[in-house]
Amino acid sequence: MNRAEFAGVTFVNMPAALIPSSVAGTTSTAIAGDLGLPVLTHFRLILDYSHERLYAVPYPDAARAQFAKDRLGLSLTKADAGFAVEFVAPNSPAQAAGFKVGDKGTLINGKSVQAWPETSLANLRYSASGTTLTFTMQSGDIRQVKLADYF
Repeated sequence: MNRAEFAGVTFVNMPAALIPSSVAGTTSTAIAGDLGLPVLTHFRLILDYSHERLYAVPYPDAARAQFAKDRLGLSLTKADAGFAVEFVAPNSPAQAAGFKVGDKGTLINGKSVQAWPETSLANLRYSASGTTLTFTMQSGDIRQVKLADYF
């Protein structure tokens, strides 16, 4: 996304994804995407319950602070004794490695998916560019993905 403004702060070259409603869990025709929590981390939030207001006070470096960047392009969920692929971003390293929605696997980097805490599993996508992840699929196939900036 080239430019977005929130609470008086203009963000330039902000990573954003427009995730299909089937994955995002919304049926709204008014919402095409979600900037969400990454933007809010650049602000101190104050809830004024008595007046039903939210104040977003920017941190001093709010416009310059880096956003976590997805370098994998793969959304996973724990399923049975492994994982299931929920979303594959177009032109991503995951798509280049052959991942498709519905694929199922058992291991990531030789570790059982059940041994990965939810947050660690979700944060794999934010690993450094050049990191290689190895996925063992239910079929026994091995897929290696080298993380890279793809958008």
